[in-house]
Amino acid sequence: ISRRESFANVASIIGGVAGVGVASAFPSSAIAFPSEETARITSRMGGLLESYGDTLRGLSLLAPSGWNKFEGEVGAYDLKWQDLVDPKENIKISSTPVKSTTTSIIALGEDVQELGKKL
Repeated sequence: ISRRESFANVASIIGGVAGVGVASAFPSSAIAFPSEETARITSRMGGLLESYGDTLRGLSLLAPSGWNKFEGEVGAYDLKWQDLVDPKENIKISSTPVKSTTTSIIALGEDVQELGKKL
């Protein structure tokens, strides 16, 4: 016998002694056992992720479903997803164009350590 079943048995005995009339009014409560755990539900309004792909940028990711999507505010971001409920919650993707003739990372900045912090 499991711990949960033993507690349920003790509760039904105490409930039966303390309130015989109550048990007859609610017969299903004497045999009710708590369920293991409520299943996690993901819906469009919470927790569901949708696949997003942009072949021109070579980008593929899972973005929150139901969030507002914005494209291209010059100098700020390339893509942005913003939560409807809390506008402070957002995901931004930005890029810096580099010439195809560039052969060194120094073209992006002098200090590689500082550049790494930005990435």
